[in-house]
Amino acid sequence: MKKLLALLLTLCLVIGMVPLAASAEGEEGEDLSSQISSADDGATITLTENTTMSQFPNLSGNKSLTIDLNGKTLTITQTGSTTLSNGYDLTIKNGGIVAESVSLGTTALYNIQTKSSITLDDVDLDTTGAALFPQGDAAKVVVQNGSNIKGGTFAVATNAGTAENYGVQIILTDSEFSCPHGYNQDSENENDKVDNCPVMINIPGTLTMDSCKVTGDRMGV
Repeated sequence: MKKLLALLLTLCLVIGMVPLAASAEGEEGEDLSSQISSADDGATITLTENTTMSQFPNLSGNKSLTIDLNGKTLTITQTGSTTLSNGYDLTIKNGGIVAESVSLGTTALYNIQTKSSITLDDVDLDTTGAALFPQGDAAKVVVQNGSNIKGGTFAVATNAGTAENYGVQIILTDSEFSCPHGYNQDSENENDKVDNCPVMINIPGTLTMDSCKVTGDRMGV
């Protein structure tokens, strides 16, 4: 009996050391969404298989989260935006994200609001929307270490519609940016497909680029 109890205790300890993970599709993808929503400050979630989820959850609060794609692909079938707000810091690394159900090339996939941030580290992101949209004072976007961002009309962009959008920080290093999908990839108007500007900052703020490749039609930067 003592040997059996010792074995069970050892098994519990081993399971407790395994990082949070998600795999496959369907219910597993929804489980990943729940893990992301309920993650503790400073947590790391690691994918173990290619995963599909219907919506990347909105995240809010003075917390940080790392998602390690672990060489896998996360497919997101949402048609709208995910918002990071109120000081949330999200890091995604080491894999691919595909989000090709966003309806228009100007619709943000990730909307990073005041004092929140997103870091993409060695991530291939392919979306029909505007991949990264920082909005508001100290909203921060970092793309680095061989990431490849493909968007609709924009890969990284701001909006000058209101002064509340001002004051962003964009840091792009050793990465590629392009917009192969255009404004509306289903449109019969060819101009919609080449109406793009991969990197656009049209407000007071900072843009730092180092060792990046940008491919655009209407404009590059």
